[in-house]
Amino acid sequence: MLPAAAAGAPDQAYAQAAVSGAPIGVAFIGTDLRLTWVNEAFAAVSGRGANDHAGRRLSEVLGSWHPAIEDQVREVLQSGRPLRDVPLSSPASSGAASGAASGSASGSAPARHGRATIIPVHAASGPMLGACCVVVDVTDTVQRTEQFLQAQKLESVGLLANVIAHDFNNLLAVVQGYCDLLLRDATDVAKRTKRLGEIRNAAVAAGQLSQQLLALSRRNTGLLGPIDVNLLVRGIGRMLDRILPANVAHDLVLAEDLSLTFADPGEVEQVVMNLITNAIDAMPTGGLLTIETANATLSPDASAAEGLAAGDYVTLRVTDTGVGMDAATKARSFEPLFSTKSPSRATGLGLAAVKAMAERRRGGVSVWSEPAKGSAFTVYLPSVHARPTATSPAPVDQPPRAGETTILLVEDHAALRQALVTVLEDAGYVVLEAGAGGEAQRAAAEHPGPIDLLLSDIELPDADGMELAEQLRALRPGLRVLIASGFGEQALEAKHRGYATIGKPFAMSELVDAIQAVLSPATPAAPAPPGAPRAAGHVH
Repeated sequence: MLPAAAAGAPDQAYAQAAVSGAPIGVAFIGTDLRLTWVNEAFAAVSGRGANDHAGRRLSEVLGSWHPAIEDQVREVLQSGRPLRDVPLSSPASSGAASGAASGSASGSAPARHGRATIIPVHAASGPMLGACCVVVDVTDTVQRTEQFLQAQKLESVGLLANVIAHDFNNLLAVVQGYCDLLLRDATDVAKRTKRLGEIRNAAVAAGQLSQQLLALSRRNTGLLGPIDVNLLVRGIGRMLDRILPANVAHDLVLAEDLSLTFADPGEVEQVVMNLITNAIDAMPTGGLLTIETANATLSPDASAAEGLAAGDYVTLRVTDTGVGMDAATKARSFEPLFSTKSPSRATGLGLAAVKAMAERRRGGVSVWSEPAKGSAFTVYLPSVHARPTATSPAPVDQPPRAGETTILLVEDHAALRQALVTVLEDAGYVVLEAGAGGEAQRAAAEHPGPIDLLLSDIELPDADGMELAEQLRALRPGLRVLIASGFGEQALEAKHRGYATIGKPFAMSELVDAIQAVLSPATPAAPAPPGAPRAAGHVH
């Protein structure tokens, strides 16, 4: 029931019925941050009975959805202004408790998502009574959005499939051809060296192709951080000669001082590929594709025109000189499932996904287009200004001396494992080898001496490489870890958990360097004084 003050007059009875039976959650909160009343929909979100809320702190019932939810209410009570679109997210759970909240009798409940609006409540005479928290459960919307974003990737992956398959076959032909020559005649040292070099070059190129395809097909990692859009665009730019039709030229115009933005690298790569795909389709007879990046500061007036908050942004613009769009088509260009192409050639999801991805990062997309003059899509992503934090250098342990370092190698691919053992032993390391997580645990338990480093593949037949690392570090606290992965999102996760990583495929010299870096980490350099020249770097 609503508080007594809400009952009595007919209009108050209507209000009581509407709020009590509303499909969105409503909670009344006193100035002491304790709940006074909730409706059934709010109770369903919190997982408690409607009568089990009065007198409880808001953090008790929504703390798992938003740890700082009470701070948000305090802000509203102090400022007297409503706070809208507060994100809520409840982690996935398992067991009977989660089943009660989610409506399932058993098993695990997936993560749930909501949006809250917190409104100050004043008495008719003016004093602050408390706040009203309105919660909308958007779990279904979030899940469908994720499915929608993943489904639309098929269009851009399909664009690359034939190209990459063709390139892979060419590289395999190179490898097979030179192997045949080596088997036929390996007596000429100069010829043998040249042929082995060509085989290695082909292997490196094949590895780059596989990384490009994985970057497009992977799911968004959900691991957000400051990223340089220029690096991602350059990586895609290296593929453009193979992606674009012969009658389409391209140009990259990248700002040298581009700010960072906070995003998932996989999301931004997908935005670029979707816009490229759209541009190619808009130029059936050829033209020019231009990709530009820049910094932009939007004034209140300019930001209102774009539907964004005022502030600093990183912009990514993809321009084509194609057929363009009339006003009616341009107005519908971001609608899901809308496309001017035939159903057999398009999903109608690409531009809608670009808009969704940008808005998820508090950005947006604008479009300019005129018939027969082309189109330009500009993506706005909020810029972040990375500030180095002053920290005291951690003490550096004395690294093991050459010939005394023991490495536990865990790799399930037998041929690769044998190659790695050979390389590591040639480099002077003592190697314990295992093909699975269980073998590694037995080897670590039975080895009488120290083990200095675990070098493990991230995917093993019976274990996850990172979980194996945690188990072995519990057994041997001083153990250092290097994780090898062929999947970008897994490497990101490993880095976020504090493990050094190396991406497959790698040169053996790169592996030895990575091992040395883990065994003997460099002391952080002191910050350079203002105005000092920076050392030249290189981009991978």
